[in-house]
Amino acid sequence: MISILMSILAAALGFTIAFLLSRAPELRPFRLSQLIFVPLAMVSAIHLLPSPHGRYVGADLQNFAYYVGVAGFVAVLLAPNIAHYCGLALSNFLDPHDWKPSEEEIDPRPVQRLIDREQHGEALTLLDSLLKNHKATYEALLLKTRLLYHFQNVPDTLDTLLKMLPLSKSTAQRVAVMEGLMAIQNQGPRPTQSTSRERRTVRIQHELLVVPLGAKNVSVHADIPPGVYEVEPVFEGKQCWLQLAGETWGNFEMCWEAVQFSEAPPEAPIGSSNPLLAGIARMHRKIGYALAGSPDFQAQAEARELLKEANDFIRRLQWSQALPLLQKASAADPHCYEVAYRLMEATRRCEDRQNVVRTLRRVLHQSNWSENEQIMLQG
Repeated sequence: MISILMSILAAALGFTIAFLLSRAPELRPFRLSQLIFVPLAMVSAIHLLPSPHGRYVGADLQNFAYYVGVAGFVAVLLAPNIAHYCGLALSNFLDPHDWKPSEEEIDPRPVQRLIDREQHGEALTLLDSLLKNHKATYEALLLKTRLLYHFQNVPDTLDTLLKMLPLSKSTAQRVAVMEGLMAIQNQGPRPTQSTSRERRTVRIQHELLVVPLGAKNVSVHADIPPGVYEVEPVFEGKQCWLQLAGETWGNFEMCWEAVQFSEAPPEAPIGSSNPLLAGIARMHRKIGYALAGSPDFQAQAEARELLKEANDFIRRLQWSQALPLLQKASAADPHCYEVAYRLMEATRRCEDRQNVVRTLRRVLHQSNWSENEQIMLQG
């Protein structure tokens, strides 16, 4: 009776060990065999233990040898699992991850349900809390502007509209932002920024909508791509506009500033909070670069230069000259969305439908684009 109970307990212990050590998705292929063989090995090990009476005989030594063999079999069987968890623990110790929902996009449906029930205050509070912990999207900020304007909070509505510009993915979205700005431009206390009328250079990192100087609506508009522009300040009513040098097209100065290029802050080195771990991380990085080669920063820099040249042709509507440059830039840096978007735009203007479909298929598979980026690339 005791022997049967010990066998059941040993089998249960072996099953539990195998189940816990094979939970990781990477270890699932081993799970079935481990759930079968580990309990059997544990039961065999119980019956092969030496005699507990204190006097060892030849049979006990033989059983002990078998016991060592069974233990070695279990060790080999569970070696991938043990190595996986030890490596994971070491990796988390050297480079601890702080998983936060900051990169997740906001689900606007709970906010929209509150709006449908006319609970606008609760909807705005919920949306603000979501924006603090999640990645802002154009759709979420558009919802916020409507709620803020509902409460006649014009300054915050204006600031939120400007934050939407770098997140816009289409001309229609930029038109919607511009219409909102024109509707409230004279209501807010936002002061005029510029006091100088001198020409200056502005570098923008996102498409910007331009309209005829002093326009009251956006019925006539155009998109200018990212790049460097010579602009001149012109004062229209309470606001300062920046118009393209030598032209009558422009936009509010605050819109230019919203998409103006800014250097990204340098990333903190791995393990920077601990000097010892930082040294180990640097050594590990050097060894990795020596074995696998350094990241291709030169190719990314080349892609940026090619994109800059292509944008010069695009501004002159010379799409056929821009297309080969964009093709080279996409090959050098296949993960740059701006290059991919401009490549698809040029391909649609210069190539036949068959080549457009072939290029689109290749671009969609060359990087892990977000759902919104895929929609924009598909046009």
